[in-house]
Amino acid sequence: MPEFHYDTTRQTFVKHCPKCKVDYEGGVTQELAEKNLSQYFSQDKFTRDGFYGRCKPCVSKHMRSTRGGRICNPEQMLADQDGKCALCPKELTFERNNQAKVWAYVDHDHETNKVRGILCPRCNTMLSQVEREGWVEKAIAYIQKYKCE
Repeated sequence: MPEFHYDTTRQTFVKHCPKCKVDYEGGVTQELAEKNLSQYFSQDKFTRDGFYGRCKPCVSKHMRSTRGGRICNPEQMLADQDGKCALCPKELTFERNNQAKVWAYVDHDHETNKVRGILCPRCNTMLSQVEREGWVEKAIAYIQKYKCE
């Protein structure tokens, strides 16, 4: 498990992700390094340096690709959907730093864990409500009750 350490060449604390092979620079003091590295690594109280071994993007990519033990390729699924939400026209991305597009979610059936498609946050949330038995009917009745003519 790679721990963050002081790199004398760079004169800063560094933590290496073994998965993507990226060195993340933390800062010149240990306190600053812990603060800055928490942007890139999740906290883990069971490690010596207090951070998970792999960086957040690598962990996120791994979690997206193994839904319920099933291997899927979310990037390919998104490409098959022309880079858009399966339910609405929003352009999506799995890149956290891309401000122009909306963060993509891998949608799956909660009973079978089967992956269905890639959705935007809003559609993913709305779909979870639709899956609740009787919710759609109640929502339609509510709208009809207050509909002005």
